Amino acid sequence: MAVRDPSLFLLLFQIASRVSVFSIILLFKNLLKENEWRTSKDCPELDEQITMIRATFSLLSLFLSLSLSISLSLFLFLSIYLSIYLSLSLSLSLSIYLSIYSCLSLSLSVSVCLSRSIYLSIYLSIYLSIYLSISGVIELYLSIYLSIYLSIYLYIYKSIYF
Repeated sequence: MAVRDPSLFLLLFQIASRVSVFSIILLFKNLLKENEWRTSKDCPELDEQITMIRATFSLLSLFLSLSLSISLSLFLFLSIYLSIYLSLSLSLSLSIYLSIYSCLSLSLSVSVCLSRSIYLSIYLSIYLSIYLSISGVIELYLSIYLSIYLSIYLYIYKSIYF
């Protein structure tokens, strides 16, 4: 079955890439956790390597969160733009995609950035997914309200001036 909606295909590709990055980060965090018992006063080079890898992961997660916030704002602008010029159903589908995408991406970036243990990152990602799901539903209602309002406004504007 072919994917007809290009925004859906783009979203699925981005989710798959974020999940693969997340699994690679989890793999490296598990390796770091296993190597922590080896760190001691006898091996300061290993301590420095682990610290550098953790700093690299923190910078990577901050870069991911920054790029994801930019792409989320572009998705929001795109959904508002399409709600003005196209039908409400397309805007609704983009808002649903945006909510799912924001839940996955923000929980990924915050849990990797803030946590040192793997269990804490899993707990944070579950908690943030629940929180962002609620905010995604609120965002969905606001997007529907805004699209209806803008459609009515454009209809009145066109009927008066054209």
